Amino acid sequence: MNNIGLKKVILSLTEACNFKCGYCFPGHGNCGNHLPKADKRKIITDLAASGCREITFIGGEPTLCTELCSLIKLAKKLGMKTKIVTNGTRLTDSFLSEMKNYLDCITVSVDSVNEQTLEAIGRQCRDMVIDHNFYRNLIADIHSHCYELRINTVVNSKNLNEDLTPFINYAIPAKWKIFQVVSVDGNSSEFTVSHRDFVEFCAFHKKKTTPAIPIFTASAEFTKGSCSMIDHHGRFFDIANGMYNYSAPISDVGVENAFSQVVVHEAKVLRKMRQVA
Repeated sequence: MNNIGLKKVILSLTEACNFKCGYCFPGHGNCGNHLPKADKRKIITDLAASGCREITFIGGEPTLCTELCSLIKLAKKLGMKTKIVTNGTRLTDSFLSEMKNYLDCITVSVDSVNEQTLEAIGRQCRDMVIDHNFYRNLIADIHSHCYELRINTVVNSKNLNEDLTPFINYAIPAKWKIFQVVSVDGNSSEFTVSHRDFVEFCAFHKKKTTPAIPIFTASAEFTKGSCSMIDHHGRFFDIANGMYNYSAPISDVGVENAFSQVVVHEAKVLRKMRQVA
């Protein structure tokens, strides 16, 4: 199997999240039962057999999935590079210690370090205060366990004028990925920013960020159809046309047939591979 789009796959394990970010498109409200553990393991095994070499576990918040640790271990056993994208609220010392030999990379979503801005976005939860100190302590914990750290930032109307470079220069991530907020099915309109504003945000931060920190930027248009994503029902999906498009369940038709039913642009995948590997 030589399909470049299946080399790296993003797998959503759960729709559940302790944040309520107004523009989250993987947690898009398509409610229903999540896949049983055995089905999740089967998908990962089938992905490996189809040539997948890297898997990123997302949510919602992936650490709310009770099977996360065992699924990471399975993927690593099958020879995949393993990653998670997380809000960081449940990255306990026990999790970081247990996963050390199985989890290759932790990407933390950091859209702001200002408490009021985070609240306006929806990046707060009941049992802890999410602010500058929270993120600084989280980054220190991840570094102390010697994980590869990456940071994702979604540029939106609430954080557009925030200078994140002091925090980024403190965190020293292996990669900083900056995304323009994407509106899907007409949602998230209150958070959208113009392409010009996004470009200016990126240019400003590139000038002030430590040169040793690689930065990857993705406009809303580029993001659409740029990666291979599987939802928590075990279906490939895309937002290439600004709306959700789903494949048949992988369990029904197999990995390759399901993948053929969604739009993933090979040129975009190759660009990401060159800049985000």
